Amino acid sequence: MKNNSSNLATSIRLFVVLKILLFVQASSGSSSIYPVNNLESSLAASSSQASVIALRCHDCIVVLSMSPPSKDQTCNLTLSNAISANDEVIDETQGLTDTNKEDGSGLIPITHRGPISTVTTLDSSSIISRGMERRSRIMHLLQEKSGLALFMTGFASDTQYLARYAAGHISQEEQIYAGTYINARDLVRNALGPIIQRATLSSGSRPFGVQALAVSPAKPNENDMPRSTSAMIMTTLDPSGNLRYWHGMGAFIGKDSNLNQKHLHQILEKAGTTLENKPETWRDGLHICIKALLETAEESQNLRVTPSDEIISELDALVIFDNRGMRNHSCARIDQKVLNELFSKCYASTSEKNVNTNS
Repeated sequence: MKNNSSNLATSIRLFVVLKILLFVQASSGSSSIYPVNNLESSLAASSSQASVIALRCHDCIVVLSMSPPSKDQTCNLTLSNAISANDEVIDETQGLTDTNKEDGSGLIPITHRGPISTVTTLDSSSIISRGMERRSRIMHLLQEKSGLALFMTGFASDTQYLARYAAGHISQEEQIYAGTYINARDLVRNALGPIIQRATLSSGSRPFGVQALAVSPAKPNENDMPRSTSAMIMTTLDPSGNLRYWHGMGAFIGKDSNLNQKHLHQILEKAGTTLENKPETWRDGLHICIKALLETAEESQNLRVTPSDEIISELDALVIFDNRGMRNHSCARIDQKVLNELFSKCYASTSEKNVNTNS
């Protein structure tokens, strides 16, 4: 009898707690009792348009992004990127050994921090006119010395705010600790992670609708020995503030990131590419990234409804080096003409494979 009374009292208490939760839910206008408000909409916004794929190569990390072009020229960081239409495409074969000559051309060094500017070098008959400059909404160089780069997808206002916040954090660290070297892990763990987590857990604000990828070489050791690509860091953040360190071959954020990851790993597995047998040049890595992106677009039906010319106009690519070679820069943008040539080859190969499959 005593046990029955105890069970009845417990049931009554649980019923009262449930009624209180339902009342709080109804009064707040929320459709769920999940403690983080608006997280679902922020997650959807962060993966609605742009895609980013990063891949480790022999002496660098190649990052390929696909996003609608932006005419917004207001997203400046502490220093504006000063690439102009008169900049020449560098030839890194000078001073390098014969084994490095093949992957030297087609790169434009980035020596100023800020949003990456794309200056096309195509002829007038191409999709984009010669000399037209557009600033990437999602690609930012935060520290030219270390090669620290930040890539973000999602709400444009959120990406601009977080990019400025990250730039301010780095400037403050540089002023306090002269000549400090900040890598991707430090940036995400000490700056971006905390502010995104606070917004997520705050009852008075919505979570940032942003996914972020930070890429950099690891800090050089005390003896200034050359860094290895395996020590290069790729770290991601989602709108909830969760951190992820990518120790494998690639990292992914944005639209169709799961499909991009699946197809990239399938291509690497088919080619026998591993951490011990990475792509030799950034061209090889870019070719793999483009193939993965096209296969993802094919599976998600985007390739059948989106013209190839439109896809080309949405592509940008960046290379972050590990500084083992005789280079005076850590980050370089891949020339748009080279990017378009590689894309055309991959697109033709994909189209030919589809024709053979259908026949």
